[in-house]
Amino acid sequence: MIHRIVIIGWLLLSSVLLGCKDKNESRSHEQLETLQPIEIADNAHFFKRANGDPFFWLGDTAWLLLKKLDREAISAYFDDRKKKGFNVIQVMVLHTLDVENVYGSKALIEDQINTPKVIAGDSLNTASYDYWDHMAYAID
Repeated sequence: MIHRIVIIGWLLLSSVLLGCKDKNESRSHEQLETLQPIEIADNAHFFKRANGDPFFWLGDTAWLLLKKLDREAISAYFDDRKKKGFNVIQVMVLHTLDVENVYGSKALIEDQINTPKVIAGDSLNTASYDYWDHMAYAID
């Protein structure tokens, strides 16, 4: 169970690292080519980009971002951290099994890690906006 949470958290973090962009800015093909996966260097002493350049991890911890912040607050938070030079935001995907977001949508059905509560529909429609839509918004 914990292993799955760690994997989900790492996937979220990887998605944020590889997909960070200003919400009002679209990327050109040239900009997309500059995004590279982050790897551990051969000597295991630092992170590096796929091209070998070192990657300095300047992270801020927003563990409860998905639980505590609405869309507007998430955007303001990311804008503030970008201005301050942070290049990584560390977020807990599931702080607890009974976690729900600021909108009251629970992440899991009956607090079971293997049953995410996904509501079909348009993520912009508040009636079908679920915990996972909120996480997708934060990543985007």
